[in-house]
Amino acid sequence: MLEQRLIYFCAPTLAGLKTAGLFNANGIADRDLQAEVTRLAPALSYCGLALRLFYKEGRAPLVYLYRQSDLARDLADPDIRAFLQTYDYCLDTVDTALDDLEKRIKTCPAFPHEVGVFLSYPLEDVKCFIAYGGNKCQLCGHWCAYSQTEAAQLCFNRYDQCSHSYRNLYRCGHRLADLAVAR
Repeated sequence: MLEQRLIYFCAPTLAGLKTAGLFNANGIADRDLQAEVTRLAPALSYCGLALRLFYKEGRAPLVYLYRQSDLARDLADPDIRAFLQTYDYCLDTVDTALDDLEKRIKTCPAFPHEVGVFLSYPLEDVKCFIAYGGNKCQLCGHWCAYSQTEAAQLCFNRYDQCSHSYRNLYRCGHRLADLAVAR
């Protein structure tokens, strides 16, 4: 069940188009989820991908699939670093940044929307989403775009085409290990 959700919700990440994907593991028993993560991790690691589970009491776990090298690149960006440091993120390593994201997910009364930078959303759009409470966006798709809407729409289209292709390939019998692109 986790494999299917990774294909359905994280195809652009699997294809190397996007740094990461995040989805809710609602309906998957924790024991089964842990077993699936353990089973899938080696094939994903071979392709430069990693899985991490985020837990918040009373909520279904969140599954975070990410390209380690891409996330390290994103977190090295001076503007992203400055932004995340306003939320007290430790950015020494990818793991310390993800540990802080996990803490924010567990402790924030509302969802910590800075997560957008961990999903390769444009920083300006993440800042505007936070500032406007999700309102006033010019284009809504894979994220709420507040500027550069033509570029955002092209990106949404690429992600949609990738997701459609991966879903079709999965339905035709291709497995996650076949579809994860090594980079």
